[in-house]
Amino acid sequence: MRTVSARSSAAVPPPPRTVGGYLDDLIGYANRDDVGAMEQAAIVHGQFESVHPFTDGNGRIGRALINTVLRQRGVTTKVVIPLASAVVARRDDYFRALGDYRDGDATGLVAAFTRGSTIAARESRVTADRLAALPEQWRDEAGRPGEVAPQRRSWTVSLRTPSSLRRTPRTGSVAPPQVCMRRSTDCGPAGSSAP
Repeated sequence: MRTVSARSSAAVPPPPRTVGGYLDDLIGYANRDDVGAMEQAAIVHGQFESVHPFTDGNGRIGRALINTVLRQRGVTTKVVIPLASAVVARRDDYFRALGDYRDGDATGLVAAFTRGSTIAARESRVTADRLAALPEQWRDEAGRPGEVAPQRRSWTVSLRTPSSLRRTPRTGSVAPPQVCMRRSTDCGPAGSSAP
């Protein structure tokens, strides 16, 4: 059973006996296809946050519901857009819009999600471009096959598999790898017994 103090909360969730009905209504709305996807994601999120059915984890589930709606509606197919991060980046605006939603006006929440989707899409593109550039950057730092790589770091951590690695017939356990945390010149190549 949840205990909530109206004095310490910005929003007070509904009485526990009504939560099931509100969640049924939420699920019904989340499965509609006759409203705009962004509007639907905003309202599903706002409603879940307002019902606040659990003592912990409501925020994570509310954010996951945003992407669930967008995926279900075909707005996204292979990626998770960090829409919640973009919306909550303007924290005061988000909480004001959520409060207005709880008072019956969804306009601000839908606008925040629309604005946030533009920001999230732009930032996702920047992140994707940076990730796409990483392999080339790594090749530049590590050197090309056949080249001697420049010594960039004087310290390294390497995992070496000891020659004694074997399965123990009775337990099936595997010996853990040895870890070398010394200057990279002091560590032998992986699989060697050099100190």
